[in-house]
Amino acid sequence: MMEQIRSAMLAPTARKASPRFNLSQLAGLCGIEKGSLSHRLSKGDLPAGKLNDTGTRREFDLSEARAWIREYRHANLRPEGAEAITISVGNFKGGVSKTTTAVTLAQGLSLLGHRVLVIDTDPQGSLTTLFGILPDTEVSEEDTILPLAMGSETSIRYAIRPTYWDGIDLVAAAPVLFGAEFALPARQTQEPGFEFWRVLDLGIDDVRGEYDAIIIDTPFPLVHDHQCVHGV
Repeated sequence: MMEQIRSAMLAPTARKASPRFNLSQLAGLCGIEKGSLSHRLSKGDLPAGKLNDTGTRREFDLSEARAWIREYRHANLRPEGAEAITISVGNFKGGVSKTTTAVTLAQGLSLLGHRVLVIDTDPQGSLTTLFGILPDTEVSEEDTILPLAMGSETSIRYAIRPTYWDGIDLVAAAPVLFGAEFALPARQTQEPGFEFWRVLDLGIDDVRGEYDAIIIDTPFPLVHDHQCVHGV
């Protein structure tokens, strides 16, 4: 039954697959001429890709392409010792492409060689679904930021998982995240000095040095509870 649900919700394929790149596309991502890329291939110090099924062109999977990109864009990557930048995508209105913006931004940064962590804080889990994971059935409470909101965890590390897209890790979301609406106000009344607005800020401190960018997809606006929007 789960496979039937997955096939229906994640059509046309049951599992997401990352893109492949030909020589011209890879050269463009690296910012060099195709001839220069072909010459570098002869050195054998970077992934060589594989010929396609018909043997007519050479293709590179995403991880191979990112190895080339990082080599040619190393001067533009995060300096040693620096921490990730954090970007929150939010709007006090639903249906304005917050999730699409977050995913596109993450993929775009990864194609510039950056390592990205995406955090889905929306109980609807739209961003999680776009990464090929079904929120209702494949995400548990321990895979979300809810333990952070409840205070049972202090670092987001426990919830980080890899995705099908090389260079992007994910903290997933699920309907159980609606519990944060109650957990955060409860902690504020029970814990003196509790700063509900810093729960996620403090939770990502432990991993800032491992990523170039951390992108947060915010929930659908909870107009009736402004406090919880910012607390999550």
